[in-house]
Amino acid sequence: MMKKQEFVPREIREKPFYELESVEDIPVSELYQVKVNGKEQRVYHTEFFDFVSFLDENEKAEVEVTVNEPFQKAVIRPTAVQIPFKEEGNKISISLPAGKRITLELDDKLESPLYVLPGKYIPKPENAESSVCDQWLRKNSSGGYRNLS
Repeated sequence: MMKKQEFVPREIREKPFYELESVEDIPVSELYQVKVNGKEQRVYHTEFFDFVSFLDENEKAEVEVTVNEPFQKAVIRPTAVQIPFKEEGNKISISLPAGKRITLELDDKLESPLYVLPGKYIPKPENAESSVCDQWLRKNSSGGYRNLS
């Protein structure tokens, strides 16, 4: 039987936990290494989980996860999707259908899941109006409108 996760309240902070200039400021995972279709991907680490994000350009993505610590059991969630995977030592191979996002959990630990997040490239339409945020920035950033492009 799984233990119920305990809620631990934290102090209210005036400043954010993390101030990031770019995605490169997010630490790299020490637990997971991931290859997608043979290409090494950067796996990010946060206090609560690890994640990998990549462009989903094919019908299926062949995902190979190397776990840098011993484990007994791997589970892919959501379990209702029933995505098959193979385990060989510390490697887990997954044939991920296009557009499917999953979580890999090891040994029923909720503290160290790996989120696998494929995404599609969406080009900006040529005649697109600027977003509401862009319009607001143009109006309010210097007291008047200006071109930020």
